[in-house]
Amino acid sequence: MFTAVIDRASLDVGEEGLTPAERGELAAFAFGPRRRSEWVAGRLAAHRALARWLGPGAALGLSTEACGAPRLSADGPSISLSHDGAWVAVALSRKGRTAIDLCSREHAERLGPILRRLALPDAGDGCQVWAALECALKLRRQGISSLLDRRLELERQGQKISVLGIGAPAKVEVASKPAYALAWAEEDV
Repeated sequence: MFTAVIDRASLDVGEEGLTPAERGELAAFAFGPRRRSEWVAGRLAAHRALARWLGPGAALGLSTEACGAPRLSADGPSISLSHDGAWVAVALSRKGRTAIDLCSREHAERLGPILRRLALPDAGDGCQVWAALECALKLRRQGISSLLDRRLELERQGQKISVLGIGAPAKVEVASKPAYALAWAEEDV
C-alpha cells in the first residue's frame, strides 16, 4: 500500500493538469467553485501519487464512479482520495479495496459534540477518531448518515483502530501530524 499527503498549494497546475477524459468528466459535473477546486486537486494529487508509486511513465486512467469515488482502470490498483483544507491524501493498493481519510486539526473543537452524539465521548484524539470513522465508511462503501442510530465501538491498539458496528470490523491505521490526522486501510474483497 502507498499513501501520500500533498499540500494543495503545491498542486498549482490547475485544470490544465487533468487528462482530456478528466476534463470531460469535470465539465459534466455541476460543481460549485469550492467542490470543483477539491475535485481537481484530488485528481492532480492522484497523478502525483501514481507517478511516485509506479514511476513517472505510469499511465492509468482515472475516472469517477457513480457514487463520486475515484476509480483507476479495471486492471490498475485501487485508489482512495481525501481532502480537507490545505491537504489532499491519496491511498493506492494492489489489494481489493483501499480507503483513506484526512481530518484537519481546524475541526477539532466541533468534533466533540459529534462524537458524543455517536456515543464515543472518550475516544481520544477526536480528529484521529473522525478520520478512522470516515475511512471505515469508505472501506464499507457507506455514507456518513449510516453512522446515525448505530451502536459503534472502537478498539484501539497502538496506531490501529478497529471500527465495529458498520458491518465487518474495519481495521484502520492512524497517524497524527500537527496540522491533521490521517487514517488508511486496505483489505481483500
